[in-house]
Amino acid sequence: MSGRGRPIIRRPVTPLDPSLATRPVPQERTFTGRSFGPGATADIHKTARPLKEIDPEAVPESFHPADCLHYNNVTRNNTTRNLLDVVERWENIRSDDGKVFLERDPTWGFYVFVTDYSTEVSENIHQAMETFLGVVQRKLRYWTCLPYAEEAFLRFKLDLVEDQATLEGASYDRIRSEFRALIQAKIRDLKSSSEEWDDKENFDLWPRARYQACLVLDGAAVSMLANVPPFENLEEHDCFLINNVVLKVIDRFWERPPPVVLSPEEYRGLVDCSIGRIPLLYHEITSYSSGDAVETFYEHQRLGLW
Repeated sequence: MSGRGRPIIRRPVTPLDPSLATRPVPQERTFTGRSFGPGATADIHKTARPLKEIDPEAVPESFHPADCLHYNNVTRNNTTRNLLDVVERWENIRSDDGKVFLERDPTWGFYVFVTDYSTEVSENIHQAMETFLGVVQRKLRYWTCLPYAEEAFLRFKLDLVEDQATLEGASYDRIRSEFRALIQAKIRDLKSSSEEWDDKENFDLWPRARYQACLVLDGAAVSMLANVPPFENLEEHDCFLINNVVLKVIDRFWERPPPVVLSPEEYRGLVDCSIGRIPLLYHEITSYSSGDAVETFYEHQRLGLW
């Protein structure tokens, strides 16, 4: 039976987490955490290579065999190179006169808020992150030739935000508030570290994607990543994880609308993102460079534009 003519099912925006009133989040907060990925090395700003050095090494023969026939020009229509391009364009923070005054940050990635602190998660989280990194590494390789894939993965970094007292079982509203507090603390530190910011009231941090959206890692995702069933090859292994490990992405800039009824498709400040699409998420948010970039990603994904 066709669904044509049926009324659209609508639902209201869920109320704000009431615990934020009884246990409010401070305006600024710092966390102790740990970073994963090759981009977390102390000398990454020295080892990262510019695209102008990599482009001559990118030849069609080094593309992933599944995709080599789709690229007539290895520097165009190339997902991984496009990611590197946008990372390179945003890796320096500049003053209004164009002067670079902060140390180069050539990395890309996200803050990852951990919401489960069970014994099982504590024992498995390191293996889960290693599996996560491996999937992203191979996905980058699938999209491009080897020199771009190697450089993109070299720059990849995930920063785990861990605090059992604050984040265990936290709602998405609370995580958003904590993420905002983390960013405010970083802005405070930036102001105190450079005279260039003394007269600037309003500014944001770059690269934008890292400070505009964060990922949520719960117990189910850790368990799935750390306990992958056996497969005959890595392609089947990665396909299983890409289809089954979907993380919540929280939009820092989303504001809860008035309590009106919305259609099911309307944006609510959250996006489901497969771990295989993390590079696409970063690229799209940074490329649009606006407060609604995460919503744009949501719409593109909902409409199946990839």
